Parts: sequence; structure tokens; C-alpha cells
Amino acid sequence: DLKQWYQRRVRGMRITGDRGSTETGVLDNRGRSDFRRGADDTFTVPGMLWVGRPMCVEVTVEGGDRWKVDYIDVRCQRNRYPFFFHNTAGQWLSDGESVLKICK
Repeated sequence: DLKQWYQRRVRGMRITGDRGSTETGVLDNRGRSDFRRGADDTFTVPGMLWVGRPMCVEVTVEGGDRWKVDYIDVRCQRNRYPFFFHNTAGQWLSDGESVLKICK
């Protein structure tokens, strides 16, 4: 739904690890409606810095629609296994609360 995309936009995600941090920039799969209810979205972000073992993820959104992340799965070719960050607090994101930070 294109209208939802314009109302809900992920400005980026910061990944912090035991060797530093990096940022994704705007997350967008061009030509596709991202962040739809019940859908799993996957983004490949080339050129990101290696941060070692991911310890925290921080998502920043803009827009008035409420949106909730269930989990974030961080993968890197240099790490053997994926790292999962679950939104166990059930925090919703919107204009009033635009940042979600999850740490292990």
C-alpha cells in the first residue's frame, strides 16, 4: 500500500558491536511496498562497516502511522551465525516515539 509507505518510513538503523558501529541509511526495497502488516522484510545493505559481534540495534522511523517491529535479524558474511534482536517490550513506533533500541 503506497499510502502507508509514505506515512511510515524507516530512516535507518544503527548496528553497534564489540568492534564499532555502522548505519544503514534509509531502508527501502525499490518498487516494493515495505513494512506491511504481517510481512517479513529483508534488506541487503552493501558497504557497511564490520562491527564484530552485534550487541545493539537502533531503528529510527518517521511518519504518523504506528508500526511495531517483532524482531531484527542481523547477518554478515564474516559472522558465522545470524544475530536476533527481539522487541520483547512490544514497543510501537510513531511520531511520538520514533526510536527503538534493542540490546543483548
